[in-house]
Amino acid sequence: DYEASIQAIEPVLAHGRNIRDKAPASYVCIVALIGQAKMHEALNMAMSVMEQLGEMFPVDPTEAEVKTAFNATKAFIQSASDSDVVTLPATKDATKIAVMRFAL
Repeated sequence: DYEASIQAIEPVLAHGRNIRDKAPASYVCIVALIGQAKMHEALNMAMSVMEQLGEMFPVDPTEAEVKTAFNATKAFIQSASDSDVVTLPATKDATKIAVMRFAL
């Protein structure tokens, strides 16, 4: 029951000390919204959480912004060998890990 799960996490969202405390509850809420096909609400909530975690994404990126970001990512990937990528250390930054969870 989606409504029951959202009601169960509302106290965490209302009284959590900081966004890192609230992030797991926010994730559950987003999954519940997706399960109800409320994609716009889920996306808005995910964007808000990521912003509070310090990651800014344009809400309505222009084609030029998308191309610039794509080309920068492509250049980075092309400049690294497979062994470079495989040997990259996993991040231990809890905030970055939380952001990645919401970005997926």
